[in-house]
Amino acid sequence: MVRMKNSKAGICDIVDGVGNSSDIASSFAYKYEEYVPYDHDDMATFKVEIMSAVDEYNEECVVEAGNSLKRRKNDGLSTDHVIN
Repeated sequence: MVRMKNSKAGICDIVDGVGNSSDIASSFAYKYEEYVPYDHDDMATFKVEIMSAVDEYNEECVVEAGNSLKRRKNDGLSTDHVIN
C-alpha cells in the first residue's frame, strides 16, 4: 500500500447539488427529519423519566461524583473543568 505524504481531505463545496452552507444545513435538516423518527409522546415520556431520576440526586451526590473523577482525563470535556 502506497501512502501519500502530506495529503489532507478536502472540504466538499457541494452537497446534493446545493452549494452554500445555509442551504446545505437546511437540506440536511430536512432529510434528518424525514429519515429519523421523532415521536413527541416518546420524548415526553423520556423527559418525565429523566426528571424523576434527577430528583433522586442531591448536592451531596453531585459532590461525591465530582470527587471521584480522575484528574486530567480528557475525552471531550476535561474533568478539570468539572472538578475546578
